[in-house]
Amino acid sequence: MNERVMVIARQQPHPAIAMRVLLFCILIPVAGAANEFERVIRDPAFDLQDFLPDARAEGLGGAFVAVAEGSAGAWWNAGALPAGQTIEVGYLWTELPDLAFLVRGRQYTNFNLAAEYRHFRLSFSQGQYMSDPFTVRTAFDPEGSSTRIDQSQSQVGLSFDLARYLFAANPHLCLGFGLNYKHLSEEVLGEKFSGDDLDVGMLLSWRHDLGSTSEGSGFLDFRGGVGLVNLTDTTVSFEGNDGESHATGFRLGQRLRCGVACVGAILPGAVLPGPGPPRSRQSYLLRWTLAADGEEMIGAAGAARDFQSRIGAEAKIGEVFSLRVGYRDTAGQEGWGYGAGLGSDLGFAPAGVRFDYARVPSVGIPDRQDDRYSVTAYGSF
Repeated sequence: MNERVMVIARQQPHPAIAMRVLLFCILIPVAGAANEFERVIRDPAFDLQDFLPDARAEGLGGAFVAVAEGSAGAWWNAGALPAGQTIEVGYLWTELPDLAFLVRGRQYTNFNLAAEYRHFRLSFSQGQYMSDPFTVRTAFDPEGSSTRIDQSQSQVGLSFDLARYLFAANPHLCLGFGLNYKHLSEEVLGEKFSGDDLDVGMLLSWRHDLGSTSEGSGFLDFRGGVGLVNLTDTTVSFEGNDGESHATGFRLGQRLRCGVACVGAILPGAVLPGPGPPRSRQSYLLRWTLAADGEEMIGAAGAARDFQSRIGAEAKIGEVFSLRVGYRDTAGQEGWGYGAGLGSDLGFAPAGVRFDYARVPSVGIPDRQDDRYSVTAYGSF
């Protein structure tokens, strides 16, 4: 086998891609794509599910299951709570480090949209992970074949706040349930894979006001969330270089996510203009978020493969500037990260723009950190 293919196997941050590249390079010229499809696709990861969709969550160490706010909230927890009559649009971009001297120009982008009305929240997310073309040479193909990393994930979600619907007189209790439908696709050496799956989630929130409600001196919001990623038996379609198509059914590696969080605020400021009760538009000079997550990786047979933990903290000053720090103990990405955010209210609706930045451990490359950038626009109607 060519040495440059070996380099991919040692340094590729997503083992499923590396293994499939190796298997295709060695076996497809001999056995044919149709036979090797059953072997290679038996337990694919669709690794784009490991990329986080916004820089705020990255700065919190990825501890976001119980927070689940913003345009990308439903990615973390399908039961993300609606906050009112709002719409939010976000975009993340990042350039990833080269893999040795072979795979260059890796980048990840994610577009997120969330629209909320009364007790409902509708969300959309589109992620793309790509690289520049590169050539793989083997003993069977000494001239080499050009390929690239190309993965995408599209997700549509709907959540509903059952507690507000049943107990509208109690503004302190929220209980969201939600469902995400997603389409995953991947291309390796011209071989195309695609499949669909579902996520479910639940988020419980209890808000305690500090002082009297009329004074609005602050609040504490205690949250707990749980989500199950890859709920169903997935039918994965495969299209080989020979143009033939195949399909097989199996269960993607499931992920059970659990999280707790405490969101608080003190030192009330101005009440922002816009629809809704004044309580929902109250600004504060200091807000904070403390969060912790655990994620259990479950294989096709139901046996636990790996446990991952994340913790994070955020302080927001004057509804404008945020500082974040987080730690993650995850496969191939262990260590501390930090981030910052800068937002500005536009003075109407209310509406505004927020810029977020995070510097986090690189996936699968020890002793290296990568930068994440995202921008979010939001408003009420």
